[in-house]
Amino acid sequence: MSRRRRPRPGRHLPPHDAAPLALALDPRLHETLTADGFTLAPTLRPYLRQDGRVSVRLVWRCRAQTGDTVAITATHVVRVEGRAEP
Repeated sequence: MSRRRRPRPGRHLPPHDAAPLALALDPRLHETLTADGFTLAPTLRPYLRQDGRVSVRLVWRCRAQTGDTVAITATHVVRVEGRAEP
């Protein structure tokens, strides 16, 4: 019996450095989190959606003294031309 395949809604793009995109998309958030001890994940994988926009997920992590890891994620959707979505 063959399995029915679901069409993929988009595709991943090649990995990119996260720091320049974090500064371009949300510099205040990046500065605030890094000042509080969070570190930005070094790379990210943009996702090309079917509507032509690209979603970018930025992840900052901080390890507490108890050994727990706190993560904050910010997802931005941008047009391919590079302008932020309203």
